[in-house]
Amino acid sequence: MKIKTLFPLTKTNIDIKSLNHYKTNSFVLLFLLIALIISAQNPVHTPYFNLNGSYQDVKKEQNVVSGNKAYNYSFLSANNKEYYMIGVMKYKNNPAYLEEIKNSSQVSYSKIKFQGQTAITSEREVQSQGSILFAKDIMFFRNNYFFSAVLTAQNREKVNTMYRKFQKNFESK
Repeated sequence: MKIKTLFPLTKTNIDIKSLNHYKTNSFVLLFLLIALIISAQNPVHTPYFNLNGSYQDVKKEQNVVSGNKAYNYSFLSANNKEYYMIGVMKYKNNPAYLEEIKNSSQVSYSKIKFQGQTAITSEREVQSQGSILFAKDIMFFRNNYFFSAVLTAQNREKVNTMYRKFQKNFESK
C-alpha cells in the first residue's frame, strides 16, 4: 500500500512497509538509550555502606588504627571533578570520641546532625598540584562503625552540593 506525502511538491510516495522499518529502529534506539542511562549509574557498594550515584575508579586500602582495621575507599565522580574519600573503622559508638577530635584538632569542627545523628564537620582549603581545592570533612558513628568522609572539589559551592547529595545518597549497612 502506498500513500502520498503531505508535501505535494516532493511528488514522493511512501511505502507503509518501509515505515515499519523506522518504527523498529526507533524501538532499538530507545532500548539502547535506556541501557546507556542505566549503565551511567555506577554506585559504590562496600561491606559497610552504599553510596548511590555515578562514581568511578573506586580504590580500597586497609590500615590498622589503634589496633582496629580501618578501610579507606576513594573514588571520583563520573565527571572527574569531585573526589570522595570515606574511611570506616569498627569502633563502639562513642559521642565523646567526636568531641575529642573536635577539641584536639587545629581544624575548626562544628557539631551537626547527619541523617538524624550527631556528627562533626569542617570545611577547609587544600593545596593540590598548584591549585586550591575545597574540602568538607564529616565524621559520625553508625552501627558501631566510625565513618570519616572527605568531599573535595574545585569550589566551595560544589562541595556544598556534594554534601547535600552525600547526605541524601549515603546508606550505612
